[in-house]
Amino acid sequence: MRWIFGKISKLFGFIFADLPRSIFFILALPIIFALFLGVIFSTDLLDPFLYNEKKDKDTTPPPHQPEIVHLDQGWQEGYRQKFYYTPQGSHIIPLAVALALEGADSNQLLFGENGLATSKYGYVPYPATKGLNPKDPEGPNPLGLPVGFSMDYNRQGDLMLGMTCAACHTSNIKIGNAVIRVDGGIAHSDFMGFMQAMDEGIEQTLEVPEKFARFAARMGAKSREEQQAVRDGLEIVSADRQAWQRRNATEYDHGPTRVDAFTIIFNQVVARDIGMDTKGEHGNVLTPRAPVSYPVLWDTPFMGRVQWSGGSNNKKPGDSLGRNFGQTLGVFGHAEVTTQNTLPGFCSSVRRKEIDLYNFWLKSLLSPQWEDPALEDLLPAIDVDAAARGRDIFHGVGREHGCVSCHGNQPDDWRERSFEDKKVCDAPMKMVPLDKVKTDPTMIEVSITKGAKTGPLAGTPSKLNNGVPLKAEEDYMTVLGEVIAGSIVGSFLSVTCDGSVGMSTLIETASGLGKISKSQHKFDKRVGGGFSTEEAKLKMECEGADLYRYRTYKARALNGVWASAPYLHNGSVPTLYDVLLPPADRETGCQYEECRPDRFFVGSQTYDPEKVGFDASGRTGGEVFDTTIKGNWNTGHEFGTSLSKPEKLDLIEYLKTL
Repeated sequence: MRWIFGKISKLFGFIFADLPRSIFFILALPIIFALFLGVIFSTDLLDPFLYNEKKDKDTTPPPHQPEIVHLDQGWQEGYRQKFYYTPQGSHIIPLAVALALEGADSNQLLFGENGLATSKYGYVPYPATKGLNPKDPEGPNPLGLPVGFSMDYNRQGDLMLGMTCAACHTSNIKIGNAVIRVDGGIAHSDFMGFMQAMDEGIEQTLEVPEKFARFAARMGAKSREEQQAVRDGLEIVSADRQAWQRRNATEYDHGPTRVDAFTIIFNQVVARDIGMDTKGEHGNVLTPRAPVSYPVLWDTPFMGRVQWSGGSNNKKPGDSLGRNFGQTLGVFGHAEVTTQNTLPGFCSSVRRKEIDLYNFWLKSLLSPQWEDPALEDLLPAIDVDAAARGRDIFHGVGREHGCVSCHGNQPDDWRERSFEDKKVCDAPMKMVPLDKVKTDPTMIEVSITKGAKTGPLAGTPSKLNNGVPLKAEEDYMTVLGEVIAGSIVGSFLSVTCDGSVGMSTLIETASGLGKISKSQHKFDKRVGGGFSTEEAKLKMECEGADLYRYRTYKARALNGVWASAPYLHNGSVPTLYDVLLPPADRETGCQYEECRPDRFFVGSQTYDPEKVGFDASGRTGGEVFDTTIKGNWNTGHEFGTSLSKPEKLDLIEYLKTL
């Protein structure tokens, strides 16, 4: 050590031996640093500081949940656990509060073994990973949180409870006594119901002495001073959660399997984050009125457009990152929208490197198969002859049209291809005009809502439209895209957002500025996740996506459709068999022998292999779904309803094979 200090002293003694040399050295430092950053910019030397996909291999920890039947969906346990628990920057409430909290009107905890999250609200249980893997003693889920509930530190250093994509896109299916896991599927959870139970539980804990005493004891408070500190902290949490409830109060229960994602994201980003957090003429808060099913995630990275409305382009570089930024901001993330930053962009809670991983992992996720060997003794065998007849119906053989005209056909070698050999646009999808499909229009109406006040962004150069100043009012999707774009920019500028001046932070910030500049010019400033409201910008579309005219719904290939009930974009039809029945005529009643049910139960995990869906009778649980409410309509998509009953059964038999 003495030798090192001696060498350093000699170096600086040489540099400062005379005044001219000292002045030259001081003036040269910025130039040397700039040249260093330039080298970092133009080479791959940044890789040690950023995430590199090639390094992310699907390492398999010891088997977990041996009682669960896992299907061949391309994932081993390594990717599965990463997808379930990698934090994204979503912060709901402090983790300690969440673990100590009882639900509303209950002594039962929200989390823990048999907690309300899993026993009542449908989230998928997952045992603690602590002590499971000697190479990773804690594992990704040491506390045994349900699938999709993450642990994450906020910028103040507090350990928070968050959510990941897996909370809404992982499901268990019960067939007999077996439980089958479907990764990337439609969750059976009741998101809005759970949030209400949590937030009312917080209020009751503050109001009911006995409930607070139990809570404070779990928080470790013994003295009166400690109990008061716990109460003060819980009141802060309550204020934030009550504001969320005020923004997102619904006119009717949305129930399990779905959420009004667009409105909740708008309310978080376009209302709260830009300071327009009221309803009416002075704010941007909307009432959630268009709940939709959680869409299945397999093949998503290879589609030209995503979202039920097709409202997000998926082809251009940065689109998937922007979409995931928007999802994280909407689901308990936070963006600091200000025009006063020293550097461009907005600071946010979003973990850019981590959410970029989610799209990478999904590239290798495959759809579940009815004929998976693990299901051989659980599901009835496919009737090969009936499926062959159904294939002809699907492809329109001898008919004017077939299902394939909208839903496309997977390439024969799709499952055998590695994800490196698949590209965006390889997964067939088509945008179908609303006036053709005629399903409930409410989700479309929400997605094209106009008149969002831009607040602090008014008059600032657009990040998505070549620097054109933003007007005082823009479309909601436009404002959302602007905040997402600014948050992506800010995620590269760690010097501003984290206050760090370490070497890796400086390098990443400098590289980020270059990447932002390149992406804006090379890709037509589309760093906002493909949220565009100008048709002139919709270039380089995949085939089938060019019908996007803002009043369309997306039709994807139907591989894995047997495991994705309930059906239609809003989950208003319980089974595949019911999809092929006509909706009831609202005025004269059902004019056919059978029609789609107006009321049924949703949320049961018990599978119905005959009608292909879940038990909708209410005998195995669930909540009533009323299709007479706008937003819940089961109208439209009458394709195939004129088939005879044997033809419908043949078609369903073929759909099982996809």
